[in-house]
Amino acid sequence: MPGWAVAQAQAVGKHPSQTALDPAAVVDVGLLAALGAWRMTQGIYRYDPEIYAAVTDTPLDRDIPVEVLTRLPEWCVYVETPRLRHGGENVAGAWVHLDYGTRTGQTKLRVVLDAGEDLEHLVVLGAPLQGTLQHSIEEAVTTSALRLGHHGQALPDFRRSSSEIVASIGTVLSLVLYICSAGADITQRGKALQPANPQPQQTRRQGTKLFAAAGPREWDVGVRLGAALRAAYQDAQGDGQPHQGPRGHVRRAHWHGFRTGPSKREDGSAIEAAARSLDVRWMPPIPVNLPDIEALPSTVKPVR
Repeated sequence: MPGWAVAQAQAVGKHPSQTALDPAAVVDVGLLAALGAWRMTQGIYRYDPEIYAAVTDTPLDRDIPVEVLTRLPEWCVYVETPRLRHGGENVAGAWVHLDYGTRTGQTKLRVVLDAGEDLEHLVVLGAPLQGTLQHSIEEAVTTSALRLGHHGQALPDFRRSSSEIVASIGTVLSLVLYICSAGADITQRGKALQPANPQPQQTRRQGTKLFAAAGPREWDVGVRLGAALRAAYQDAQGDGQPHQGPRGHVRRAHWHGFRTGPSKREDGSAIEAAARSLDVRWMPPIPVNLPDIEALPSTVKPVR
């Protein structure tokens, strides 16, 4: 972020200290940092409607550690957020990335809400990546409001809309948490690919170099799982035929943490659970007393 702050200040002919407290400059720097990281991969994550609804309806009320977000599949991701509104504006999506402070040694979570038209109503937030995910959301709103409110330069509706910001950021981070979770259903149409950061390539004149993506890359999230859930919901509604035992139904989705790695050392002593790696999984709506639906095919048909 300091590097982008210098670039932004130079572009307007000022010293970074002169723009540090300017709300417009803060938004510009936040957007530059997000786009600078995102242009290398340009991943756009588009959710299956069924999975989108289920994930965003899953409350973030568990003590989910923020370290899970270090598993972002790319340096910066753009998640689409259909039907999300903020400040009376439609939110097309959000850029989410991490920022590491070389001087402080601190990693921060950065979120840029893509609201309104032509980047006119952006909401830029940042918070230290520490504690739980819910804590980081609240910290992002608090610290950003204080910073933009310094010397009476707060954005007009920032403080009044803090609860709305918490809700909006919660929706975005729920979507991001899913693509960071173990076993996430992420596919690309007709290609056996998974999202990843760029790798250095050897050039004749410049040695190794990182190249930005040639264009946006669309990733389908939850397509196969969404097709299975639709079939499960349909079956759970009943088909008019008699059932043996309890009628099928679908349990609510939830987040669940799994400790992974060895539970004992070489000398046979036990390793404390907190010292083992934590994998967070999104447990989808679980079909109960329903037929096997995992083998259902799913097809994505592009429509113009």
